[in-house]
Amino acid sequence: MPTCLIRWAFERVQTVLASNLQGERTRTHAHYLKSTLYCGVCGSRLAITVSTGRQGEKYHYFCLGRRGGRTQCHQPYTLTEKIERAIQQLYDRIQLDPTYRANLEGVLRAAFKNLRSETDTERENLTTQRTQLQRQQAKLLEAHYAGAIPIDLLGREQERLTRELTKVTARLDALTADLDEIDQLVALALDLDEIDQLVALALDLAESCGDTYAAAPDHLKRPLNQALSTQLRVTTNPDGIEIEPDFEPPFGVLFSADTRSLIAEVRLAQHHASATSARPDSCHFSGCAGVVGL
Repeated sequence: MPTCLIRWAFERVQTVLASNLQGERTRTHAHYLKSTLYCGVCGSRLAITVSTGRQGEKYHYFCLGRRGGRTQCHQPYTLTEKIERAIQQLYDRIQLDPTYRANLEGVLRAAFKNLRSETDTERENLTTQRTQLQRQQAKLLEAHYAGAIPIDLLGREQERLTRELTKVTARLDALTADLDEIDQLVALALDLDEIDQLVALALDLAESCGDTYAAAPDHLKRPLNQALSTQLRVTTNPDGIEIEPDFEPPFGVLFSADTRSLIAEVRLAQHHASATSARPDSCHFSGCAGVVGL
């Protein structure tokens, strides 16, 4: 497992232990999926129990809503091994293909690069606009004092300018808050050589979540699950076990179908742009070699 992922996992462990939230009271049957699994039927938390038979001890997860009679849930008791396999299959299925990850990383890095630049530009424009409105207000007062503008016209113009100035100031304040938040994120990321390495860290885990989870010991699987999702909803049916994660940000975005569609559109646009630039009639000089396609 990459060192950065191990460090991330241990940091998640420290966070969970410090918060001491959503932990189960009983520690009789320790298992790394405790407090992570929820019922996909009624939403109640799943708890673990042990049964002893001729084949020895077997551990099962069960729905607390059904057992406590709080819901009409029909979720059956499910062997822990089956849930463990289903979770591994989930991560194997969703982990990012290296080519897709590279395209996604390019889009995300470009977005972060443009975010600050575009926000700075808009703030400069709004600052200029606010200054112009304030100057107009001052000129109105000067003209009124010189006797060039009657009091009723002055009042109407002042109301209009005040409304526009209020809108501009509100938007400027919002942008300033956004910039402050960006600056805070960058400051937090200084030990990782800027915020783009946080993106790379998340993408590393998204690309290798199946392989990393399979290689991780049990005591690291728990923080890995919690780094990726707030909870894993389990539904047992005749066809098998379905695992539906509630992803933590940014993994909900990285794994989403909408993001895949966006990346596909970006790649298609880049392909068309490359094909167009490679045509002889689109070149501005002879011998144009064009652009290498994706």
